[in-house]
Amino acid sequence: MTEIDTIINDARKALAKRDRIAQQLVETDNDIKALVKRYSVEMKLWGFTPAMLRHAVEARTGKKIAA
Repeated sequence: MTEIDTIINDARKALAKRDRIAQQLVETDNDIKALVKRYSVEMKLWGFTPAMLRHAVEARTGKKIAA
């Protein structure tokens, strides 16, 4: 195996890992959007955002969400 082959193989692995993580991020963002919608309907708050939900969670739990 040449150095180029090694680089290509390593790049394939890294790019596949990046794609898996990106897909997880999309799925997590969709979960958060659904929770924002549920919370806003329950609280009768329109125009609610994920950042606002974060503040609500932190206020109700008394704990910062680890970033």
